[in-house]
Amino acid sequence: MAARALLVHDNLAIGDRLLLELGEDEDPARAQIDRVLLTLFHEEAAELNRQLVEKLVASDKAPLPLIEAWMRRRWLYEGPNHTVLQDMLSYGERLKDKQHQALLLREPLALAFLLDDVSVVKRLLLSYPQLEQSYPSVLPLARHLASRGFGSTLADKRAEILAFAKLHAELDEGTSSLTALLRDKTRSIAIVGNSACELGSGKGPLIDSYDVVARFNRFSVDERFTRDYGRKCTIHVRNPRDVDVNAASAASDWTLINRPDLIYRERQWKNVLGLSASGVKISALPTGFHQHLYRSLRGEPSAGIMFCSLVKTMHGCLSRDSCFGFSFIDQVGQSPASAHYFERARPSFKHRWTSEKAMFEELTRADAPSAQSFCQ
Repeated sequence: MAARALLVHDNLAIGDRLLLELGEDEDPARAQIDRVLLTLFHEEAAELNRQLVEKLVASDKAPLPLIEAWMRRRWLYEGPNHTVLQDMLSYGERLKDKQHQALLLREPLALAFLLDDVSVVKRLLLSYPQLEQSYPSVLPLARHLASRGFGSTLADKRAEILAFAKLHAELDEGTSSLTALLRDKTRSIAIVGNSACELGSGKGPLIDSYDVVARFNRFSVDERFTRDYGRKCTIHVRNPRDVDVNAASAASDWTLINRPDLIYRERQWKNVLGLSASGVKISALPTGFHQHLYRSLRGEPSAGIMFCSLVKTMHGCLSRDSCFGFSFIDQVGQSPASAHYFERARPSFKHRWTSEKAMFEELTRADAPSAQSFCQ
């Protein structure tokens, strides 16, 4: 716990001493595993983590979640490239447990699809036939099987494979359409976060007057809040797996699934498949879009800062006056207020709120201070 607290506050040197010097007295492998998992998002910790992961894999002491977390971290921070792909293949092919091997090799298979590396895709599917069964978790594999055919072992899965392949196509089409919407400079865009900072502001009618209104996750349009936060929702930005927000997605014009490189990195598609089947218009973020945010923040970006950055990139401008419900102060401990306007909620500690506040100020700094302003 002490090491975790130190690492949260970026004190890597003392955290390492607690983990690696003192922890190794009891269980060296456990200490090394803890070090990797606790410092995944510390840029200066990356090289030692790489060495530790290599050592743990070579000694067959690396648990599957550790290797998966490390590979996904490299994908996010280093970007999809062939060096990362080759390292993923090396980790997966050295595992002795065949079940774990099949699970781990889904990651390089998905990355090979993203990189359009046909030779690696073919080699993996030929060398590890069980990987064909991964189509419910590796979406591009379903599309690949649907277009190129599949063997008799999957014949009874034809309808399911085609449904996943269709989902892939819908996400591609939805992403292109949503991108075109955000690039339309004739439309005004309001972005409504979930901070309680707008309570008592009476800005609800102003928010609803925008052409496009984006909201996040578990927002509320209860009558108690519409005077301050409005009720219109054009784009619902959300996590793919939270079933309890499906009704909000169904009531919105668009649903934007907030997951980096969604089509290639998401492994649980049941809920998104259900949304699509119910008629919800689904879309993803452009592949690779999250990478600069992870690098800049050195951690996972919140949905709010992600979408603000997306609008700035696509629309060409982002006015502070068109952003509502954003107050990073209540997230960084300078206020006792709840993190949400509609419920008592503790702030999430997985995001770097101080860095996000600085990024938000930078994104909105250059724009004209006019309400409902948008580029012409």
